[in-house]
Amino acid sequence: MERILKLLLWAILIIIMVTLVVLGIYAYMLLKPAEIVEIKGINLTQEEFAGYLEEHFLVKEMPEDGKVQITLGESYYSLGKGFVEEKQSTDPDINIIIPEGYVEAIGREGLCAVMGEELDSGTFQIEFGELSEAEMTSKYLNLLKYRECFGSLGEEEE
Repeated sequence: MERILKLLLWAILIIIMVTLVVLGIYAYMLLKPAEIVEIKGINLTQEEFAGYLEEHFLVKEMPEDGKVQITLGESYYSLGKGFVEEKQSTDPDINIIIPEGYVEAIGREGLCAVMGEELDSGTFQIEFGELSEAEMTSKYLNLLKYRECFGSLGEEEE
């Protein structure tokens, strides 16, 4: 009886260890920074901006229930998984505020390159909705691999 109990405990211990290793590998793959390949080197205009956003990987990989708004000067772009509408969102989870005049730079350099730099400098701003930090992380977890797009936002200050 004692031998069976020892075998059972060892089996449980091995199952727990294998589970932890698999979860560790999953977390690493999920959080490993992704190579950012985006459309750049184009002559982008305000009229083409919604189409540009619709083809961007950040929009394509948003969660099904994601609600992000980009405010570009006086224009509003409501973003969801795979779609962009030129309208103001009601209660977005995230509002990215971009001053007018950056569309050409975004077309030339790419959204992530421009956004990361300008968020760090304070020229672009991000406003968060009512979700807690834990809820935001859970909801937008698959986008964490693109954290370079958001500059130093969310990094711990030393």
